[in-house]
Amino acid sequence: MVLDFNNLSDSQVRRLNQLFINEQPFFNGIIGDLVKDSNKDIELLVSILVSRNTYQSKLYHNIVELSLAEELFASDRVEKIIFTSKIQKRIFLANHPRSSILIEYHNKNDLVKTLCKDVVSDLLISFRGLTSRNKSRKNQFKGRSLKLIETFILSNSIKEGRYIDRYYNGLWDLIPNNGKNDIWVLPEILGKYSRRDLVNISKNSSLNFLFKQDFLNFRDYLKAFMKLTLLRNFNRKTIYFKNIDITKLINYEFFRTRFHPTAYKGLLNYAFAKKLKSVISRLNLLIDWNENQPIDKGLIKGVRDFHPGAYIKGYQGYIVSMNFNFYMLPTDYEVELGVIPDVICVVGKALENRIKKFTDKIKVTTAPAFRFQGIFKNYEKISDGTKKILVALPIGVNESYDILTIVSKALILFEKEKKFQLLIKPHPLLNISKLRKMMGSMWNKGFKMVNGDFNELVSQMDLLIGSTSTTLLETLTRGVPVIVIGSQNGITQNPIPDSMDKRIWSLCYSHEELSNAVEQFLNISDKNQFLKIGENIRNEYFEPITKQSVLKFLSLS
Repeated sequence: MVLDFNNLSDSQVRRLNQLFINEQPFFNGIIGDLVKDSNKDIELLVSILVSRNTYQSKLYHNIVELSLAEELFASDRVEKIIFTSKIQKRIFLANHPRSSILIEYHNKNDLVKTLCKDVVSDLLISFRGLTSRNKSRKNQFKGRSLKLIETFILSNSIKEGRYIDRYYNGLWDLIPNNGKNDIWVLPEILGKYSRRDLVNISKNSSLNFLFKQDFLNFRDYLKAFMKLTLLRNFNRKTIYFKNIDITKLINYEFFRTRFHPTAYKGLLNYAFAKKLKSVISRLNLLIDWNENQPIDKGLIKGVRDFHPGAYIKGYQGYIVSMNFNFYMLPTDYEVELGVIPDVICVVGKALENRIKKFTDKIKVTTAPAFRFQGIFKNYEKISDGTKKILVALPIGVNESYDILTIVSKALILFEKEKKFQLLIKPHPLLNISKLRKMMGSMWNKGFKMVNGDFNELVSQMDLLIGSTSTTLLETLTRGVPVIVIGSQNGITQNPIPDSMDKRIWSLCYSHEELSNAVEQFLNISDKNQFLKIGENIRNEYFEPITKQSVLKFLSLS
């Protein structure tokens, strides 16, 4: 048997996913021990390695792959292993110097290229921050008492010269007039922007904006960059993951990600919090859009160090796969280090317990589901007798490829007696032309692309097929069953919480499983059970937006 991490078998993918979930507490313990043995400087606390971020670091992926290789090697079921990195190969061979199996690797570890790219990104962040700085804007905050709400300014806002909100929809209209003056939006700006862009966005919005770069000078940027440059590695000589010596992986990842832009922004957020103290009289409240990333940790740690009287709320206004994004779940050592909010707010009561998976030292409560207002709108279903299946494609080309490949193969099983209409709704930013090229002859001519408001569209469907998007959850609230397509060569990012009623959704890894699931969901006669389950999901997982809930969220009640 061949274990190729670029082309895994169905059983290997399933086992890799199981290991990815099972080994998380052990991995958290390793990172926690490394931090406890360090000097706990802010530059370490906001580092990518310490963050456990599964998007920004491949450390945990590499460790789990090594773990699977060790497991199959011990069972004598593997003759050849193809890793994704040279370091994995070295570690495995060091653990089994007399092994006769063939060991290879595919991808190159281009350390220098990554470091150069990150350094350039940090310099661009500095340049944009310094050239868009406006000292006069800072003067308006002298002696004031503030409440800050962190959000993001994206490229669409920059392009149109106005703030387009994707994070707190409906919040601003319910803030009483006498409370608006002390509430300021604290944006993290993503993409290219200029001083004029920030002026236009601020001018064309009724919201109060506080821009962090107005408080930072050249010395602050230089100091942050030097902190990353002088960041020292961990003192431990040998680090084990079970019986695997992962010291080389730790050291490599430490150096590869040391100048990562997110870590750099984390340091700048810390510096901003310090500078803010010398201007305002008091910071009463910080609402952090919390993904437990380095930018969050830098801001929270800064507020905690320099504004000890401020109450910090972390708002998780999203529902994603916590099995994959486990770094978003706080740990004991993160709480002790002061980088976790005083309270974490989730968008539904049923989500509260899962935030405490790795620690019970945190407070969790429910806040309005601002991004999910669409689920509370009702649409009349118009039926023409044809059952409709909607395939929701995510933004990623590879993930979309996996979905359509399995769907195409499953369609063959329905060719003789097709009883439904198949519709495809791509993510607005998905590269369709690239996806078509990847699929080649597998691109089914029967695929019909549709657009429009998702909630209105899915209300007319009998079934939805997708993978990573939160649209899967919005679909379930309408009593429409969902089939999640598992990753074909990596870790599945199923956003549906394990606690949700499994009668209305299914996880499939193969086209045979998909075919069976489609048959099962479309042929259920009692659709009322789905409607009842959907109503329960909406009540348990999505908090409505009311004036009372908004006032509580802003600590105004």
